Amino acid sequence: MMIDARTRFSINSLIEKLSQDGDKFPADTAKELIRAIPLTTKLIAMRASLTHTRPGTSFQGATNNGASASAESDPEEITHSIGKDGRLIVGGYRIEHGAGRLDVYKMWDKPLEDNNCMRLVYDEKSGAPLRIMLSSPKSFTIGPLNVCYGQKWTTWKTVAD
Repeated sequence: MMIDARTRFSINSLIEKLSQDGDKFPADTAKELIRAIPLTTKLIAMRASLTHTRPGTSFQGATNNGASASAESDPEEITHSIGKDGRLIVGGYRIEHGAGRLDVYKMWDKPLEDNNCMRLVYDEKSGAPLRIMLSSPKSFTIGPLNVCYGQKWTTWKTVAD
């Protein structure tokens, strides 16, 4: 899905306006965002990812003149994913547009953190925005494995009059 740079900047700006503090959002801004982003053609029914942390390493030794030296590396988080991600990437966001909803994921947040996705819900026929919701993952942990089996959505904002 190719979108020119000017449109990408516009989309990023619209998302920033909609995600500002407050419990209301402007309908015109939401409508413009809905029109600017094409429907995601291949929504994946299931995507899976596994994230684990590889421990850091440390080395100790001696220099040529006999002084001691050491070096340490930080732990590294590694993620493996299954399933093609058909979402549009704009700025720091991944966007998925399905009929009646537009999901905006913050790329810098971890998938299992609360409020990492903003969902703009709108009427499919009229295109009128209805509300903006935030997600919270439904998950459980088994040892080092964290399994997310869905999301809980909470209304965050309603349309300003």
